[in-house]
Amino acid sequence: LQRTDSEVLQYKLESREKCIALLQQEKYVDAEYQIKSNPIGKQKALDFQRDARMTVGRFFITLGNPLLFGFGPLFSVLPFIIPLLLSSFTKINLFKPSMWSTVMPIINTITIYTVIIFIIFYGFVDNSRFESCTLFSGHWFMFVSTHYAFVTVLVHLSTADWGGSLMTWYMGWFGLYEAVVST
Repeated sequence: LQRTDSEVLQYKLESREKCIALLQQEKYVDAEYQIKSNPIGKQKALDFQRDARMTVGRFFITLGNPLLFGFGPLFSVLPFIIPLLLSSFTKINLFKPSMWSTVMPIINTITIYTVIIFIIFYGFVDNSRFESCTLFSGHWFMFVSTHYAFVTVLVHLSTADWGGSLMTWYMGWFGLYEAVVST
């Protein structure tokens, strides 16, 4: 786990106190802005990005962060969605028909799960951050939700009748995800 910078932590604690005071004054928009803003953290991130040496890991994080957390749990079935789109719109067919009967149920399940997770996050969790002036990271919520989706896919693939080549390949995809989000 990463440790929060002391200046950022102090700013966020002060923001929480200001948020509580603004809620008591019924200034809800100001309270939401207060709890969600983080100019010190943003400036430190910009300074780090400007001054730090580019590494392979940092390159993939810069490239992948919007993809990893923007897709949320749907990222876990991305290796199946891409071949599905290719076979739908081109003549490229990466999977045998028998594989689709195993893959489609998990694509559907994780898609529904992702919709539910986004409704929960943006409908309840994100709003409660300012309603209760809670310091909560959306990245951790999506990280845990995406891990649950990966494990669900792994369990589903482990029950497939046709063998483990896709399972082995998928475990590599999960390992890549772990490597990128852990750096």
